[in-house]
This record gives sequence, C-alpha cells and structure tokens, in this order.
Amino acid sequence: MLQTKLFQKYDAPIPQDNILFKTQFFKMSNHKEVTLLLCSDDFIYKISNKKTKVYILKLNCEVRFSVKAEQTSKQIHKQMKGDEFHTQIYKFTLERDDCDSVEFYNFNFQTMYWFDHLRNKLHMLDYQVHYEINKLIGKGSFASVYEAKGKNDQQFYAAKAFYKKQVFQDLKGRDQVENEISVMRKLNHPNLINLIEVFENKAQIYLILDLARGGTLEYALKVFNAPVPFLSTKVIFRQILEGVQYIHDQGIIHRDLKPDNILFRDFIPLKRYGLINVSNNIMISDFGIATPKQQKMAVYQYCGTPGYMAPEVFLTENDNNATYDEKCDVFSLGCILYYLLIGHPLFGQPVKQTNMEMKIDYLQIEKDLNQSHSLTLLLQKMLSPNPQDRPSCREILESKIMEVEYGEDGIPLFRDFQRPKSSPPKRMQPLHPEIDRSKRQSVLNPKMIKLMPILEEKQELRNSGKDKTTIVTKSRNSHFDDERTPAQRVAAARRSSAYVPSSNQNSRK
Repeated sequence: MLQTKLFQKYDAPIPQDNILFKTQFFKMSNHKEVTLLLCSDDFIYKISNKKTKVYILKLNCEVRFSVKAEQTSKQIHKQMKGDEFHTQIYKFTLERDDCDSVEFYNFNFQTMYWFDHLRNKLHMLDYQVHYEINKLIGKGSFASVYEAKGKNDQQFYAAKAFYKKQVFQDLKGRDQVENEISVMRKLNHPNLINLIEVFENKAQIYLILDLARGGTLEYALKVFNAPVPFLSTKVIFRQILEGVQYIHDQGIIHRDLKPDNILFRDFIPLKRYGLINVSNNIMISDFGIATPKQQKMAVYQYCGTPGYMAPEVFLTENDNNATYDEKCDVFSLGCILYYLLIGHPLFGQPVKQTNMEMKIDYLQIEKDLNQSHSLTLLLQKMLSPNPQDRPSCREILESKIMEVEYGEDGIPLFRDFQRPKSSPPKRMQPLHPEIDRSKRQSVLNPKMIKLMPILEEKQELRNSGKDKTTIVTKSRNSHFDDERTPAQRVAAARRSSAYVPSSNQNSRK
C-alpha cells in the first residue's frame, strides 16, 4: 500500500464563490460515513460528516478519474438499508501513480456532472469502457497510433498511445506530452486535428483524436512529383492558413509546420482540389512543441524541422536570450507554399546549412512561376529574414493572388484562374484547297495516307500544265466495305482512272 495521501489537509476557509457544484457521496465499506465533495476550476475539496477537517486535491495532469454507472443488486441495498430501490449506482474514482485510488458512490445522476466537468481537465481511466481499439495505423519512437471506434457514437477516431516508461526516461518527456495535451485542450477548429479525450493508466497515456485517413501532404507531394495546379494550390493553402490563423488567434505558436504535419481527412488527389468541393479536408497535426505566445517558451526554445525553420529560430541554438513570435510559423508556411508551387522543397542538401544561409533565387522563382510578380512578391515577404516584414495569416488570406471564389455547390470557380502562357499551335497549310478535304480525311482514316503521294504527283502535273487531272474522292466510310488488303487497294488505285490523260496524249499507235 502506498503511503502518500491523495487528498491533503487544508486549513484555510473554502472559497465558496469559486465552487461550481457539490455532491454527497458514501463509501461502500462504510455507508454511514457521508463525504461532501465540492468542485472548483482547480481543486476538489472533501469534507466528512464524521470529521470537521477539510482536505484538498489539486487538479493537474497527474490525477486520473472515472465515473461509471453500474447495475445495483439487492445485496447492496441490504447493506445500505435503503427504503428506495435504485437500479443504478454511480462509482466515482480518483487516483494518482504515487498513491492508492479513492472511490466514492452515489445513487444520484448528478454524479455525471463531475464527468462532464473533469473530462476537459483530467486524464480518464478505463478507455476500454468508451472505445474499442482496432488496427495499428502508425508508429513512432515513443507513441503508436491506432484506429479506435467509439462505443457510444460508433464513430471512428485515432488513438495516440504514449508508453510512459519510454516517454518519462527523457527529463522533458512528460512535459512535452502534457504540453501537447494542454495546448490541444484550448483548440477546436475544422482544419486542426482536435483532441477529444485523454485516458491514462499505469503504463500508457491515450489521446483520442480526430481521424485523418488521407495521409500526409509530404507523401502526396512526393507521389505527385510536380507543381500542383495553381487553383488546387490555393484551395489547399487557404485551408492551412485558416487553421494557422485560428491557432495564432488563440495565442499559440505551432513551431513545427511542415508538409509531414499537414494531414488529409480523406484521400483526394492534389489536382482535384480545384475541381470538387473539398472544404475542411486539410488538418494540421502535431502540437508537441507548440507554445503560448508572450511567455517563456514551453518545453524547448530551439526546435522545429530544418528546411522549414525561420532564421530567428536558429539564433536560439547558441543564444538562450534570443526569442521569436508567431511570425516563425509564417516563414514555415512560405516554405510549404513554395513546395506546392514549384514541386520540390525550397532548401536543398545539406538542408540545415542551406536553410541557415537563406540563399533564395527569387528571379528563378519568378521564372518558374510563369513571371507572376505578385505571387513571387508574396513568397518573398513570407520568407523575409526580418520577422516584422512577414505578413500575418489574415493578410495572406486577404491578398488578391490567394483569393478563391466558390459556387453555390462549394466547387471552386475558374473565373479568376489563368493558365500558364503558351504559344498557340501552328496551323498546317493545305497543299491545295481541292485536296484539303482528302488530307483531313487521312487524319481520321490512316489507310488513305498511302494515297497522298499519288494525289501530290497529280497536283504537280496539273500545276505544270502537262496534264489535266480529275481528283476522285471516295466517301469517308467506303473503305470499311472493302475487304481487300491495304496493299491490294493501293495497287488497284494505281491501275484505276485516278487521272485521265489529255486528248493530245491519247493517240499512241
């Protein structure tokens, strides 16, 4: 038995103005001992009817709870000596790794208020009661991702399982997991992977998340291996921008935006984003190193992925006093936009060195973008070495070049879409107006191509005045009724009256 107490003695008066609700519970071992629990935003206060002392429990990430409705039995009612028979009894459990669990019981449905309030503050117990864990869909160094099915709503989710023994070996491992949970509890947007619930037991921490079945943007770009059509690029990038703008509006910096952290809710080929209704199919993930603005960086100061890191972030590697703000995310967005438009990452090998050197050829970019000065200028602003010169997500969304107009069916319109400039194909000049029709027929009927030398030869005779010819043109489909081979038809054509000799050459004796 663990010696640490879950509730600690509390000698100060209870701040009644902060109490949200209170409920009376009893212990199964001693039904006569009634315990009053009072809940505030940050604490649970406990008062026993046998003792006037007050005990307190701070609500933090180390405390776990569960609320379960169980079927009652006559034996329980006999033990309780109750006059009224209740079909359900509610079991409220609190526990922590360093102490024994504490259980409270009640027949009152109001116990479910505790579940609704605490599920957004504490980790829950008994994930098996609420979810069925299915197949493995992803695996990392410290976590695995499973497909999970909710037992109440029959919907599918992603269950991200952290192995506590591995995570807690790193001194900042627990902080990083709890930072991710803390940040995600503050966010709820259709273009983000949203946190549904958190479960924990002695061995694992489970994050129940939105499920994205369509893979990552990184994988899609590698498979596509070419510049994404501009209208599709705008549709995709605007959804990313809307998600990041929401994150910034909530006072959060993501700090690791990259194509590998951009997920698709459902699989849709990149080039079709400009052709169909794909609203809210883009989802931003991985908030492990996200941090609130305007305060000391949580977990790590120097962080991110080389190839998508802003110059000011590199400065923190050797200078602990260096700092940065949400504009570092805008730089990362510029790298993502470049990848979409050009078809390959902005920085080559070695990635970290080229990222730090910031050698970007904007003349070549403008050439690759078909001389689009406004689009090149937008990229240049987003990738500016000076964070203050970079636009906000809202300013990028409002820029003319990134506008997208949608129809009533939610499908993007091509009204403002301009295809890349190209010279029109040259028109073939006919040899002669009279044989132009035959030449067009030869395109549809390849078998007549062999007759073209004969026609050209007769045309030359006509132009020279040495002979007078009469062009014989069969109907377009007449050759389908001819069972002769092509060679036989050509030979017959040479013997036929394809041209009639003139009268002055008609008297050979």
